[in-house]
Amino acid sequence: MPRKKMLTCLSTVMVCVLSLFMLIAASTSVAGTSLPVFADHPIKEQFTGTPALPDSKSAPNVKKFTSRIREGARQGPNFAGHFTIVDWGCGTECQSFVIVDAKTGAIFQQDFTAAWGLLYKRDSNLLIVNPLNPDVMAGGPPPEWLVSRYYTWDGKKLAQIAENRTATIDPQTGAASGPAEQKKFTIIEYYNMTVNADYKMIKQVDGKWQVMAGKMVSLKVADLANGYLEFEDDAYMDGHGIETTSVALFLTADRQPMLAVLGAGRAPDVIPNPECPGLEYGITTFRWSAPDNSYAADDVLPALPLSLFLKKGFVPKKSDLFEFPGMHLRIGYRLPRKGTTVEAFLDASNIACKIATESSVRPEREIADMKEFLQSVRKDPVKLKWNKATGKFEIQADR
Repeated sequence: MPRKKMLTCLSTVMVCVLSLFMLIAASTSVAGTSLPVFADHPIKEQFTGTPALPDSKSAPNVKKFTSRIREGARQGPNFAGHFTIVDWGCGTECQSFVIVDAKTGAIFQQDFTAAWGLLYKRDSNLLIVNPLNPDVMAGGPPPEWLVSRYYTWDGKKLAQIAENRTATIDPQTGAASGPAEQKKFTIIEYYNMTVNADYKMIKQVDGKWQVMAGKMVSLKVADLANGYLEFEDDAYMDGHGIETTSVALFLTADRQPMLAVLGAGRAPDVIPNPECPGLEYGITTFRWSAPDNSYAADDVLPALPLSLFLKKGFVPKKSDLFEFPGMHLRIGYRLPRKGTTVEAFLDASNIACKIATESSVRPEREIADMKEFLQSVRKDPVKLKWNKATGKFEIQADR
């Protein structure tokens, strides 16, 4: 074959081959994703010996699960060559797990749990937590809080390398297929899923949001776009008072929702002056381990000492606080309609009321002490900034 004709033929072949590679690459980039698969992280070792007895001393925090761990480890490695993942339930939509070295018996406890299971292979060191597999997706779009997280195991610890919020995962290969639409919950839906809403369900009636609080109560404010809502219930204290409920939605670092529910109720004061009714404040925070399983998280707000609310240098007399009959100091809260900062303030309105109504019946010294105390109360609130990383509110440094 003439050299020129041969070069032309080879050139044509190279163009065809190059076009084929470009077509494959284009196809991969469209149909697939950059998410890791099990084959990306292979482990060639196959441990065939007798698994070592799990060493409970290496993970004392899971001692009460020793029987379960021994039973699981006895089955032999199922992950990363010579390791065994053993899991057990820790509540609704919750799985704890450890990784046991079949060679040494060492137990590696993890500082997080799964909500929708684990996916792993014996010949790979890739672990997928909360895999969006076809069985999970059969029930419809995943909730927005559900995130598949990808970890690699180096023999001692897991390191997160990717996360997936939408794509269905093949349980055999770990490959992510087409995207799956996520269900977005409104703040009202989150509120209705809390235990707090058992007796105050929010529903839409004739195109308007209303609260089923024994009777229909229209929402005073419903700012759903900014994750805030507010409503009043005049059935508080069996119809003798009014309660305003405020609700604000926060997200943790891993996009888990946290709902703060604040109730501020006004009712006739039972001790002993009905002319000075005060507000009673109650704030509860809720988290989710699944969209239908909320739980109260009462350690989210910090303890607030009285000194935070008083001017610097002022030391209140003991009588200023609790020696006067019917004297009440309350810490009140305001939830943000926008942003992530909760405001806390000292509600001393009860003291102000008693000064106005009881000056003629109390000793002058007591009235003077009350006035001095009121003048010492700072007008600016204590600002509690939401920290997504810790999942708690923290006092801002300017205090």
